[in-house]
Amino acid sequence: MSKSIIMKKFFAIIIVGFYTAFSLFGQPNWVPPYPTVSDITAVNGTLNVNLTGLTGGVTDHYIVWRFPRVYSPAEIKARAALPPDNDMRAGGSFTYSLGDDGTVITEFFENMLPDRPTNEINITDEYDLNTFLPTESFQFAPPDCPIIQVGTALIQPSGECLPGVFTFFNASLIPFTESGILTGTIWTMDWGDGSALDIYTSTAGDDLPDGADLMTHTY
Repeated sequence: MSKSIIMKKFFAIIIVGFYTAFSLFGQPNWVPPYPTVSDITAVNGTLNVNLTGLTGGVTDHYIVWRFPRVYSPAEIKARAALPPDNDMRAGGSFTYSLGDDGTVITEFFENMLPDRPTNEINITDEYDLNTFLPTESFQFAPPDCPIIQVGTALIQPSGECLPGVFTFFNASLIPFTESGILTGTIWTMDWGDGSALDIYTSTAGDDLPDGADLMTHTY
């Protein structure tokens, strides 16, 4: 074999090796044990992600099924752009920036069905246009609706945690340790005299409106 043929083969091997290393360099990795889900209630939860090895901003796509099901990364991206339905209870896409590398980012989701034995989350990371990490999937079970305990005359449909629950209060809310109030609960205080409504959104479980600006009114 001539010297020129040997050099051409060696050059080709170097080029292929360099291209493979360059391609892998742009692929991020999940930081164990992520992705995970936490703060699961009867109707909502929190998705937690943590990636490392980023070379730029990436996009995470996820969907939440009401039963066991696993989609491919491309299918997850397409379905996440659609509104929830009876099968896909939640979904969406969010950005994980280069500055977030190695940091836990959370995404709040809701529209769950209470007391479901098995829901499944599918999530993928798109680190280049239509180039994804493999699908990550795991299951969780939302509990039943809690009993709401915050007022002196609460009207609540039995066994349900649905919009439309209302109550009459004394001068202040009764501070039960476990009120049954879920994250994302929207409070509308109507003082009954035509004045503007006071609106408050619970940012965590058992988060009740308080303070003079929300719980007092001059007639």
